[in-house]
Amino acid sequence: MCETSFASGLQERMQCLQELTDFTENCQAELKDLFEALGWKQELETHAAQMEICPYDPNHTVPQDRMEKHKAVCWLTQQGYSKEEQAEMYDPSAYYEQANITSITLEKDTFQQIILQSRENASHGRSTGLHTQSDTSADLPDIPQNHKRSLCDLTVADRLAVYDHVMYEASQQSAKRESNNEDLYVDLVAKLKKGTGIRSSNIPDSSFIMCDLVHYGNILHFAHYGSYL
Repeated sequence: MCETSFASGLQERMQCLQELTDFTENCQAELKDLFEALGWKQELETHAAQMEICPYDPNHTVPQDRMEKHKAVCWLTQQGYSKEEQAEMYDPSAYYEQANITSITLEKDTFQQIILQSRENASHGRSTGLHTQSDTSADLPDIPQNHKRSLCDLTVADRLAVYDHVMYEASQQSAKRESNNEDLYVDLVAKLKKGTGIRSSNIPDSSFIMCDLVHYGNILHFAHYGSYL
């Protein structure tokens, strides 16, 4: 009786195994036909993607080839920038390359050094028209990534120090470029002045700077458009 029951159970299991084997083979055959119809390769990749841990959030594990893009987004998120703010950020360097615009780039170390130098050069006591050390940031700030953060994170003294640095660097670049190109237009300028009586004192001295903030890392771009009529 016991042997008969065991043989019967074994027979049922063998039948189930055969049914599963037939089902698996049918599925494989259908998949093969489907891959051939679509022109796909059925072989699986033998090597898995290399994964890395995000330096800003150890809970994030990201494929190696996507890590740089993830770090840029993750760092901004850690700094409190919303998705809407991140969507409005862009890299303006491509525009400057095609135009005659003086572009100044500040990395984080240079940016913070400007703030630190401004604090050291500021007076200790209140003086008319001058900033004091208390007017500068107590802690060295990160580079603001949009206009709103530049107003919130930087004091007036900080922004003035950055402005002065950018204006100085832009004037140095402009002077160097003009000295290199002086021979190309000096005679034309002399003829125009002689023929029209235009004097340099009649040309208004007005200039401005425009700041573009980049979200790909701690870099700050300034575009200086110089004097214009």
